[in-house]
Amino acid sequence: RAMTEIEQIEFKKVGILDAFNSDGLRSLLNMPIPDMVEKTLRFPGHIQKIIDMRNNGLFEPDKINETAKFLTKEWIASPKDYDQTILRLKFKGVKNGNNITKIYDLIDYYDKQKNISSMARTTGYTCASVVNILLTGTFNKKGVFAMETLASDNKLFDFIIRYLSDRNIQFENSSF
Repeated sequence: RAMTEIEQIEFKKVGILDAFNSDGLRSLLNMPIPDMVEKTLRFPGHIQKIIDMRNNGLFEPDKINETAKFLTKEWIASPKDYDQTILRLKFKGVKNGNNITKIYDLIDYYDKQKNISSMARTTGYTCASVVNILLTGTFNKKGVFAMETLASDNKLFDFIIRYLSDRNIQFENSSF
């Protein structure tokens, strides 16, 4: 259930964040992974404030416009504000008879020089990499495909990761 199972997760370059269940794994339902969880990351205390607002009825249809106006008025953007994208992929399983855990972290920041948000960088450049794959004819199957299905082809996966890396979007990994 969304907004439940709140836990704290630490990232070296960011610090401690709250992680909580969210609902966005629909395109991964057909993958051969028996247990999968998606959690959203926010600064500590954020989700509890959202839960409190929900529990106090501030998102009800007759209150939502008033809530939005209040929040918009209270939040004043600063020129120092910037976005960041933080992602952790954690895999647990058995490889060659040994229990193994692999963690891949992505921490990306707003590009001040080019004035490109991190969210635009991480999502837009990923989409652009796929467009390049299509333009070169490397992937020419017909139909509708979730982006995640491309990762099953090592050549396509490596191209996308290299494309992102060339734009300074990099995953750090650790195994234990």
